Amino acid sequence: MMDSHRNIAILLPHAERFAPAHAGAISLCVRDALAHSRFVDDITVYGRPVDTPFAGFHFQPLQPVGAWFRGRNRGLAEAFRILARDRPVGMVEVHNRPQVFDYLARRDRRLKLALHLHNDPTDMAGLRMPAEREALLRRASAIYCVSDYVRRRFLQGISDPGDKVHVVYNGIDRSWAEPPDKLPLVLFAGRIVPEKGAHLFIEAVERVLPKFPEWRAVLLGGRRHGDPESGNSYETDVRRRAAAMAPCVDFLGFRPHDEVMLLMSKAAIVMVPSIWPEPLSRAAVEALAAGSALIATDRGGLPEVARSRGLVVNQATGSALAEALESVIAGQDLRSRLQAAAWADYPFDIANLSRHQDDLREIVLMR
Repeated sequence: MMDSHRNIAILLPHAERFAPAHAGAISLCVRDALAHSRFVDDITVYGRPVDTPFAGFHFQPLQPVGAWFRGRNRGLAEAFRILARDRPVGMVEVHNRPQVFDYLARRDRRLKLALHLHNDPTDMAGLRMPAEREALLRRASAIYCVSDYVRRRFLQGISDPGDKVHVVYNGIDRSWAEPPDKLPLVLFAGRIVPEKGAHLFIEAVERVLPKFPEWRAVLLGGRRHGDPESGNSYETDVRRRAAAMAPCVDFLGFRPHDEVMLLMSKAAIVMVPSIWPEPLSRAAVEALAAGSALIATDRGGLPEVARSRGLVVNQATGSALAEALESVIAGQDLRSRLQAAAWADYPFDIANLSRHQDDLREIVLMR
């Protein structure tokens, strides 16, 4: 039975599905952290209905209330409010939706609220201006940021940040006792959208792989997590270019996370060619967990993951990434050094990071 004073509610964005077959990055992060949390029996995850949620956790499906005028995320917040009238809550953690945080804050001033930011807050409605972020910070019990880059962006223009803004990295449970054996495989795993640089990955392998016929490349992902029907002209073009290089390039589309990690374990090289400022790339962390040689652009929080553990490319262009890729494929010593660095220096162990977040929760609950 849950202790109501320690009862923690996690509110997912409406777009997220807390289920193995359709999980997005936020759902996976929540699942991974919960699996190691000492609060696991006191935490309920709230989100949109799914057929089969992740096993072993408390999950409460919600249907948005009044979505036609509130919007789906505020509609989920209202559904949670109605349900919470009969379920005492010690703390609510809102993931990546400042409008949900604001909706709940305005309706219950006593509620302990934390906002878990997975993206640059200065690009979010309601947080773009320093005054907006200061107002939210005054109301918040805690702000969790998935990288120091996100933390710095949140605090930009804020004169007195206090002690409520914390970095809580997304971690991965390294399930291998020793580095997995690698194949001559280059992997891209992520959403097939321009900002993630899938077209740059294609351009790099178009330039490089013809020189190394024993190597192949695989792309995993779709425009939206878990939606195989979500393709658009951009994804269609990426698929067309991949098909033109068959059989050395495969576009496998969206795959369940266990299949993604199986390919990560086999990939000698993982490329994260992001154009936009990545808050913290889960794919990059997964690459390190699997002991793969990581090639990443220097956007956003990516250098926090890749610097000294991977090869950081300063220009997000196909030619620059192709040059980096060729150097890692052709240079066995370089590739081995990058793989060894990925394995040896791994600060993203989920058990340690979950313990850190639990310590922050304890502080909030005791206030």
